[in-house]
Amino acid sequence: MSLRTTPAGAEMAGLAKFSNVALMERLQESGDWLVVQIGRTLSYEVPQAALSRPVRLVDGSVVGEAGAKKRGGNGLWRLHVTFALGSEYFDHLELTDECGGARLDRAPVVKEKIRIADRAYLVER
Repeated sequence: MSLRTTPAGAEMAGLAKFSNVALMERLQESGDWLVVQIGRTLSYEVPQAALSRPVRLVDGSVVGEAGAKKRGGNGLWRLHVTFALGSEYFDHLELTDECGGARLDRAPVVKEKIRIADRAYLVER
């Protein structure tokens, strides 16, 4: 859900009543907490094989640049991240402009480490 529709959905479900601005302000202050929560979620019930051979999850997201002029011009940032599944932490974060494509080798390649990515990484750039 978007920042605009999340408060409406929460109110309709009887969970809470808050504005989209209040949600954005809370999210801006919750970076450390979100890292811990994502880590716990991704590492829940880690298979024993993943503990003996490190597994790295690789993903990227597109984020619009702030500001009316940038939004009108479709200014984008790309956030590239890798998550070390066994140790429950993000081991690589990189921010690029819209020209920075998704690549498995964006984070350092480590011998014997398994890298898992979605289908976007199959396309040659």
